[in-house]
Amino acid sequence: MDFFRTENLSINFGGVKAVQGLDIKIEKGEIRGLIGPNGAGKTTVINLITRVYHPTEGMIFFQGSDLLKSKPHEISQVGICRTFQNLEIFKSMSTLDNVMVGRHIHLGGNMIDSILNLGKAKKEEKKGMEKAHEILRSLNLDDYAGWPASSLPFGKMRLLELGRALASEPKLLLLDEPGAGMNAEEIKALDGFIRKMRDQFGITIMLVEHVLSLVMEISDRITVLDYGVKIAEGSAREVQSDPKVVEAYLGSEE
Repeated sequence: MDFFRTENLSINFGGVKAVQGLDIKIEKGEIRGLIGPNGAGKTTVINLITRVYHPTEGMIFFQGSDLLKSKPHEISQVGICRTFQNLEIFKSMSTLDNVMVGRHIHLGGNMIDSILNLGKAKKEEKKGMEKAHEILRSLNLDDYAGWPASSLPFGKMRLLELGRALASEPKLLLLDEPGAGMNAEEIKALDGFIRKMRDQFGITIMLVEHVLSLVMEISDRITVLDYGVKIAEGSAREVQSDPKVVEAYLGSEE
């Protein structure tokens, strides 16, 4: 059974073929880079996987199940989580509470327990708090737990968004340009944390990113899109030397 795969995944917006016949297979525990020039369809692929869009044709399978039978609000429950190009943290909430938001799908207890703060709900809250602090420590954000998220430096806000995603305990994490706006030092820290998510927490990752140095360094395999079509796939060395990839990024000589 494949961990994750798409078959002939396609979507049209009017006359625009945003993604065409995309076949991707991702192994469990893999870090898969998904790159391409602006407008190549990378974020559209994430939106298809997370059921924001319904494909014009094709299939998506996750751990043997047909993902197209899941509704958008059920995607996190089956074990898939995503981040966004634009920061989506709750700036008025504390750093800790932002991570706790990611724990909501694991909070148990019935309504009466929740109202009275008794029984299972209380135990789950304590467990969730411990998990949230563990995540903040792994991000070197534990000292900022009580800070309003709005007061964090930009790079730490980016890491906080990853921490909130991690709190949902995903099996597959889709990262949409997590390095956007980061400086070189922050990118280095991001590299280390993405590796930790895979190695320590056992999360499989699809990474959409314009910081090509990060993608080339960290990805086990890379898929390259251009105008919604897969033009190359392989190791960093293989895709870097592929003439189709060079042409897509740099253009062909006259």
